[in-house]
Amino acid sequence: MGLEGKRVRIQTGEGSILLEDVQQEHECVEPAADWLVRKGLQRGRRFDVVDEDESLWSRGLGPKPAPVECTAERGKGNSS
Repeated sequence: MGLEGKRVRIQTGEGSILLEDVQQEHECVEPAADWLVRKGLQRGRRFDVVDEDESLWSRGLGPKPAPVECTAERGKGNSS
């Protein structure tokens, strides 16, 4: 795993993929590099398996899954 500008290169079993944007479940879309830094991810990290719809879309074999609507600003803490 490594940074390439605002993108993140991730090794796979058969090569690598280059992430431009990331959207975790119930979170806003963000540049992949910002996501990597925010999560503090390190080399050797393994990711969860993605569902079939995401897998097909990421390989150009299916429609893009519906995005999760984001209404709150990222990085803002609760002021309670």
